[in-house]
Amino acid sequence: QNKNTFESSHLCLQNQQCVLSWCNCSNPFLCSIHGSPQSAALFCDSEECLNYAIKVECDKSCPLGGMCLNQRLRRRVLIENRIEYMGKKGWGFVNLEDVVPGQLIGEYCGELINDNEKQRRLESDYIDNENFYLLDIEKDLTIDATKKGGVTRFINHSCDPNAKAEKWTVDGVERIGIFAIKHIPSGSEVTFDYDFKRVGLKEQKCYCGSANCRGILGRRKEQKLSRDESSSSSSSS
Repeated sequence: QNKNTFESSHLCLQNQQCVLSWCNCSNPFLCSIHGSPQSAALFCDSEECLNYAIKVECDKSCPLGGMCLNQRLRRRVLIENRIEYMGKKGWGFVNLEDVVPGQLIGEYCGELINDNEKQRRLESDYIDNENFYLLDIEKDLTIDATKKGGVTRFINHSCDPNAKAEKWTVDGVERIGIFAIKHIPSGSEVTFDYDFKRVGLKEQKCYCGSANCRGILGRRKEQKLSRDESSSSSSSS
């Protein structure tokens, strides 16, 4: 690790805790290797970038400006899509452009609620509702996209998914992005594995149709959402 590269990519507070503010991709040391800031910017969306490697987006002060590729959630990137009815699975999210592994499909947005409010809604508001959209971020913090949320809430579960949910930090706030884990041709349904935890008062049958289908949603032991893989839940499948 080059000392100047490290220092150029951190703003250190008086308590000696370092906060990543912008990446090292425009550092003269890297530019001398990659040829120019433009070519160095290509490394902003790979683990060559210190921020990208630990899932922290660069902030607005990044010297690369509009060339910085590590500000996808900040810029509200969303692929072209349409919402289609998928029979037993309910509504689904279909991409209208080819998507490559690692590409952001869109942010998962909704109301932030605590565990007490989540339980209240499950036992009252959603008790007779077969379509609700809850995604656990961490202990005592859940995104509820049922009444207020973006189109990514329609991304269904699959036991053999082509995308995953990841937790990223943007300006010190944790946000959830849905990212492709394989090539997704245009016109395909986007799915991710809700995994780990079943949220609801009764078992939810899985209709994903994959060869390795687990039969029901969320049979695994509860696990907190990590930066590498998300714990999520919805009544859609």
